[in-house]
Order: sequence, then C-alpha cells, then structure tokens
Amino acid sequence: MKTNFTDRQSGAVNATHADWRHGMRGFSLIELITTVSILSIMLAIAVPSFSKMISDNRMLAGANSLAAGITFAKSQAVKLARPVTICPSTDGTGCNGTLFDQGWVVVVDTISDVATAPALDTTLASIPGGILMTSGKMENSAVTKTNQAWVRFLPRGTATEVSTITVKPSGTCNTSYSWQQVDVGIAGRVSITKKPC
Repeated sequence: MKTNFTDRQSGAVNATHADWRHGMRGFSLIELITTVSILSIMLAIAVPSFSKMISDNRMLAGANSLAAGITFAKSQAVKLARPVTICPSTDGTGCNGTLFDQGWVVVVDTISDVATAPALDTTLASIPGGILMTSGKMENSAVTKTNQAWVRFLPRGTATEVSTITVKPSGTCNTSYSWQQVDVGIAGRVSITKKPC
C-alpha cells in the first residue's frame, strides 16, 4: 500500500510511504547480532595472542635490560682497570639480593676471585659508594642464574665464570609462551636466546 505524504509548509506531495522507508538507514536486529557475534569470535582469538605477545615482550625487555647491565659491567671493568660486578639488589644500595628479578646493581668490586661475595670499593671519589648503575624489580618475571648469584668481570674484561641466566614468566610458563636465556661466556661475550616454555 502506498501512502502519499504532504509537506506541511508547501502542501506538496513529496514522497510515497515506500520511498520514505527506502531512504532510512540503519541495521536490522539480525545484522547487528551477526556483527556482534563475529566481533566476539575475533576477540576470543585475538586476546590470548595479545596476552602472549605482552608476556614475551616483558621477558625480552627484562633479558635485554640485564644483558645491557652485564655489558656495561664488562666495559667499566676495562675502563676503570678494576673488578666490576653486577649482582642482585633489593634496594639499589649494594649486593644484598639473591635473585636478579628483585633488582640489580653494577658495582666497583674489591674482590677478584670467583666464589667470594662482592665487596663494594668505596675508595674511588668519582664513584660515590662504588655503585655504577642500578635497576629496579622485573615485574612478573622469575630470574634464575647458574653458579654464583653475581657476574664479575676482571680488569681485562673477562668474566670469572661462565654464567647462564634465565628470565621466565612468574608462575606457570604456558606452552605457547617463551622465555629468554642470557649467556655470559668466560671472555665476557653476552648473548640472548629465546626458548619455548
């Protein structure tokens, strides 16, 4: 059934009922439900992937930060011609931590053997307290290290021992996620390797 509409001001017939409905724009309920369903499915697929990417990037950032600290410790040992150590620290004032995920410091050291704990060299006037660099806690990470809890470099830039440091997600390491391994060779070479959980 076609109904004519009259313009109130001019009195002219301007459209039929069918023409008027045809000009309306919008979505039907079925179109809206279909679109929302498709978006829900896409989000269900994308969110776990995005979560994995965030976790992987967090592990990589932690490993890169630690590797940069280790490389800095090596370069400072050569520059200062003294032993320099990177060690875990809970408060950034000395080597008082047990795990690198609590935070770490790079310190000028008075000790040069492998097994003795670091002792800060506070005699250098240009380096107050013997601390060269600090880093805070690594969030949502579990960091473990082989051998001693620290990495020490001698004045010629060599490490006192080969070390492997793992940076994993805290809690359960899901099979689709990955973690980082930081290796320090006896010559002081630092490398990072991505490993699957």
